[in-house]
Amino acid sequence: MDRPSEPPEEPVGPEGSASEPRESASEEASSPAPPPPVPPPPAAIPARQPPQAPRPTLVAGIVVGLGAAVIGVILVFVTIMSAMGSLYGQSIWVAIAAYFWPFIVLTVVGVLLMISRRWRRFGTGFLIIMAATAIVVLGPCIPMLVGP
Repeated sequence: MDRPSEPPEEPVGPEGSASEPRESASEEASSPAPPPPVPPPPAAIPARQPPQAPRPTLVAGIVVGLGAAVIGVILVFVTIMSAMGSLYGQSIWVAIAAYFWPFIVLTVVGVLLMISRRWRRFGTGFLIIMAATAIVVLGPCIPMLVGP
């Protein structure tokens, strides 16, 4: 039941049939090349954190606390010397407040340092020195200011 008008079937191989016209070399070069295969995404690699500056240490807080205590004592004397005339006749509590203000401010600074996680060690050393200053310097001086 072959039809005489159709050519006989030819075997088809991997290169196509023999009767199909092959593309010329110039047509193959002008056609776009398929894109390269996309590589699979890498395995879950943890993101690198940027390096952080080292946290201040307890020793650094102690050293800075010592310096702040010395500055506090100097501020006490400057305050009392400059307010000597205006404190005359005032209540002793005004003199004590003039005596305490630098140490109150420095203690508040130490407490504020304790809020931050990064500065907590530093604040601990700072407050250790502020407590020692209160015991060593302020404790004996208050009775001397108040008198018998």
